[in-house]
Amino acid sequence: MGWLLIIAGIGYVVGHLKVFLYPNLDTSFSMFTALGELVFILWLLIKGSRTKEVKTG
Repeated sequence: MGWLLIIAGIGYVVGHLKVFLYPNLDTSFSMFTALGELVFILWLLIKGSRTKEVKTG
């Protein structure tokens, strides 16, 4: 899952720098970078609902 988030981050960087550095680059692959974010959201929803509150003190 971490790798998917890294790929999504790289996709955002390339997509935003495309205007300045790579004007002829085809960024149609960037719609697939959202897959990493969707998996992360689902993981947080599922895993986060299963965690128990830890009381300290």
